[in-house]
Amino acid sequence: MNFKRTVVIAVIALILGLGYFIYEKKVKPQQTEKEQKKNAVFTLTEKTINNIDLKRKEDELKFEKRGEEWWITSPVEKKANGEMLGNLMKSLLASSRADTVEENPKDVSQFGLGQPPFVITLSDGKVKESLSIGDETIDKANLYAKCDNNPAVFTVNSGLRGNLTKEVKDYRDRTIFDMKEDDIVRMELSYQGHKITMEKEAKTRDEKTDKEEIKKEEPKDADKPEVKKKEETPGEWKVTEPQILRQSPEAIRHLMSQIYQIKIRDFFSKTDNNMKGFQVDNTDNYVKIYVKDKNEPITLKIGRTIDEVRMTYVYKEGSDEIYSINSSDTQRLTPAKTALMENRLFSFDFNEINTLNIKGKDIDMTMKKEKAKTPKEPPAWKLEKPANPKPEKDYMDSLSYKIADLSLQDALPMTEKPDYYGFDSPTIVITGQKEDGKELFQLTIGKEVSSKDMPAPDMENPGDIKLLYAMKKDENIVFLIKQDDVEKISDLMTVVIGKKTPEQYEQEKKEKREQKKAQQQKSGKEKASNMKPLSPPLPGKKEAGQPQKTGKEKVQTNNTGKAEVQPDNTGSGTPDGQKTVEIKRDGKSPRLKKLR
Repeated sequence: MNFKRTVVIAVIALILGLGYFIYEKKVKPQQTEKEQKKNAVFTLTEKTINNIDLKRKEDELKFEKRGEEWWITSPVEKKANGEMLGNLMKSLLASSRADTVEENPKDVSQFGLGQPPFVITLSDGKVKESLSIGDETIDKANLYAKCDNNPAVFTVNSGLRGNLTKEVKDYRDRTIFDMKEDDIVRMELSYQGHKITMEKEAKTRDEKTDKEEIKKEEPKDADKPEVKKKEETPGEWKVTEPQILRQSPEAIRHLMSQIYQIKIRDFFSKTDNNMKGFQVDNTDNYVKIYVKDKNEPITLKIGRTIDEVRMTYVYKEGSDEIYSINSSDTQRLTPAKTALMENRLFSFDFNEINTLNIKGKDIDMTMKKEKAKTPKEPPAWKLEKPANPKPEKDYMDSLSYKIADLSLQDALPMTEKPDYYGFDSPTIVITGQKEDGKELFQLTIGKEVSSKDMPAPDMENPGDIKLLYAMKKDENIVFLIKQDDVEKISDLMTVVIGKKTPEQYEQEKKEKREQKKAQQQKSGKEKASNMKPLSPPLPGKKEAGQPQKTGKEKVQTNNTGKAEVQPDNTGSGTPDGQKTVEIKRDGKSPRLKKLR
């Protein structure tokens, strides 16, 4: 009896569980979808909408979809920010009637709908749907609203207002370079005396013409050369000016892509006063982009930078506006040389190395990989010479990794005799061989790099790092590598051959690290004490009549949402009717007074 009762209860529970599952997964979502459609303000879909009209008290914005792109058609005709328009449409289409206030009100003005502050009209070319937005409810959680085809007043979420109150410029596309990135074939950068030219090399491939394509009436001639055609294929990017050896196509392509993707921060009217005040009328700082099948480049002139607000003015030739961009974007125009090079000295797979021979001034050692006992185990290093009954295998691994990870700081053509670089009396010579005994590389490390060969200071090499000359066998290139890396290799060698114990090595390593940290702290304090107070520089030479920066500028807005900025030379304040940007210091961080 108890067993039957248990079975019945289990069956009932199973049926109830199955019913709940079906309700939650199928019935409830369908009910929710029906409810959402019933309460939806708009019935059009995002894919079909091709016109948006937003009427506000102060202006009217019109948007039109042209192909796959959105455009602002009023009050200005400019390309729109597709993502911003997408967010606007999503918020409108997601709007639903939160609560019906009155089905047929006699006076809609009590809800702010007599002359509504916002009227949004969506159209797909055939159907138009409009929504009027009025005042906030008492709790400010919702807004009163009504559709054009229904007298009922209802409420919608007040979060919708955020997408309706944006300025015209907020809906504008922020792209400076609108060509396809794949169409760029050359880029020239000139900034603060530094020039870089990057080009995409076009590779060619000879292809034999199919015999069937040869005209039948053409007489066959055994001595006639076979017809060939050349086909262009995409090539790699390379720096053609200045000379950089061991370039990294990936790093160059990344830099080019970053510059291509620079975004506009704000828009300003193109006036003679602004062109001069922003210093974009006559400047040697520019970006030139050459596109295939076009003779003239697209030129972006780079003008004045205001450090306090991290903003730089730029002008795209042929445009009717001046833009501002983040000043951090201009830093990309002067990349460190090392940022465009291969960052490793060895580009091959170091696992190919089977034997390493390292010769120093008083050390000659060789270590070789032993065959692994099982396929899953990695091969282990064995010390061949000098004799050491208990070589530290972990340190042998570390030694091989240090050699493989030698970083490249610069590469120069070999223009001097070997003794100039110290290759006649090297510090270390490292030779790597493959399993078949074939030599894979030989690296000779010479003396410390002279001041005339030192690369210009940058983030990777601040100028106080000591470098050594190095060369590979059969390569007419001199590499600059860190002395610190070579010292680490030498220290690891002494542990492997037994001249030092691991404990001694680790203690010395700790002491060197603490010493280096103390030196960096001392250097940092010295730099801080020598630093001048930050003041926004004016790039370039001062011209006659050029306004001086006073920290205060006059901004006159126009009806397109653009600002016309006039530098204030007088320091006597701002006339009535003009807004002011004031650059202030509070002792902690620079601040910008927001325009209202």
